[in-house]
Amino acid sequence: MSLTFNLADQLAIVTKHYPDHLAVACEDYRCSFESFSDKIRRIAHGLSTHGVTMDSRILALASNCHRLIELYWAAVLLGASVVPVEGRLTDEEISYMVMATEPVIAVADSLSNAERLHNIVGTGRSIICFEEGGGQFLLFDDLAQSSRMDLPDGTVSPQTPALIIYTAAVEGRPKGAVITHANLLAQYTQTRNAVQIGPDSRHGVFLPLTHTFGAYLMFVATCAGSANTVIGAFDAEKAAKAIGQGLVSFFATFAPMGERIQLAADRQGIDLADYLEFATGLEVASTIERYRNVGVRYYYMYGQTEAAGMVAMGAAPTDGLVAANYSGMMLEGTRLSLRDHENQEVLPGQAGEAWLRGDCIVEHYWPDQPTRLSESGWLRTGDILREELDGRLYFVGRTSDKDLIKPGGLNVYPAEVEHVLSQHLGVQASFVFGDDDPLWREQVCAVVTTQSSEYLPMLEAELRELCSTKLASYKRPVRIAIHSPASTEPAPRSRSEAKEYFLRLYSSQANVEH
Repeated sequence: MSLTFNLADQLAIVTKHYPDHLAVACEDYRCSFESFSDKIRRIAHGLSTHGVTMDSRILALASNCHRLIELYWAAVLLGASVVPVEGRLTDEEISYMVMATEPVIAVADSLSNAERLHNIVGTGRSIICFEEGGGQFLLFDDLAQSSRMDLPDGTVSPQTPALIIYTAAVEGRPKGAVITHANLLAQYTQTRNAVQIGPDSRHGVFLPLTHTFGAYLMFVATCAGSANTVIGAFDAEKAAKAIGQGLVSFFATFAPMGERIQLAADRQGIDLADYLEFATGLEVASTIERYRNVGVRYYYMYGQTEAAGMVAMGAAPTDGLVAANYSGMMLEGTRLSLRDHENQEVLPGQAGEAWLRGDCIVEHYWPDQPTRLSESGWLRTGDILREELDGRLYFVGRTSDKDLIKPGGLNVYPAEVEHVLSQHLGVQASFVFGDDDPLWREQVCAVVTTQSSEYLPMLEAELRELCSTKLASYKRPVRIAIHSPASTEPAPRSRSEAKEYFLRLYSSQANVEH
């Protein structure tokens, strides 16, 4: 990896070779690479007049929009980093991120979100809003009226953070993974080589840009000279229409988005195979089969935030189905080693924890807490995979110290939810785990134990209210089972025991109802 080459350098190369190619489309908005590069230089200069400098952090609470892409790239030019905020997070969760990262400014997509951020961050920081009409807030579009910033020559190191994405709440609180220019450039190279995207490709930005997968693929597309087509908050009808207009040739989704796009395309009479190079994401097997059956290449994949995106991809076969847990094959540029509990490599065909090494690997959480790196630089993922002799990878599970639930592809860490449930005075112990869901792949479930029957009448309602004030909606348990002192079964002492109790309980209820 070069000691000086950064994301801005790659954008400069793309702009030089493809100045008139489409860079961004959003509703009726269209922008070429030449215009895009000019605009983000002006926005960068405007941000600098409001205190954003090298190594500054910018908090962003916004749904998908061309302005959010412009913000990400303007920060790249300055050597600043964006801290994306998922809109479903509670004020308490956002406040935690603000205290940890100390952003210089905050950016919101709407006046209501700008007001929300103002109440959270206080009066000491400027709030910039995409929407007009808020006299107390700066208008994002006004930044583009600034003069063009001269591009810094070699001052932004490849190790400079570009994104700080919060994840890994294995200890009850999320950590900010620091994704650098070097991480994203490595992802650009290995992903582009795997799926062969280029200047004639067009990425449908259907996943939220606040999510690692959505942001990573946006950066990869821009670096490859591919357009990014934004439809705002996900809408299957708009997504299908954009595909039919030739504005999308590939996209990534989480269940059930892929199925809804295909159904919308059917309603609109759009043959997806006529427009799509490929699709990818975390979808249920039936959805993947539907794409394959209509002639669309579908890529299984494996990755995580601490790898800045994907490290394995593989196309679904054209004949026959592979296992639902197929994860593709390793991408060139990242090395895989599967290890047992004694950190020794396992034999081919055996399952082991995935250890990764390469330029895409995230080395630390904000500000300076190391990720799960070994002394020799391997990232211990906490994911258990199996690799066959032909290189095919299969996801088996997770190590005991890295439980993770992924409803609709979003990360939910049991410890974070348990931390909230255990704040109720009536809860003696709480256990959170995932259960299969036909629509979202997984759902969040919980078992709590209590020693006093006085809490029982209102306990579930009070726990749901507690979660609603402290946890994003997708982190809240769909089902909560309560183990009372009157139960004839012993109280669970671990997540595995709690899940067994939960499944027995709901199985017996289903039998009674039947």
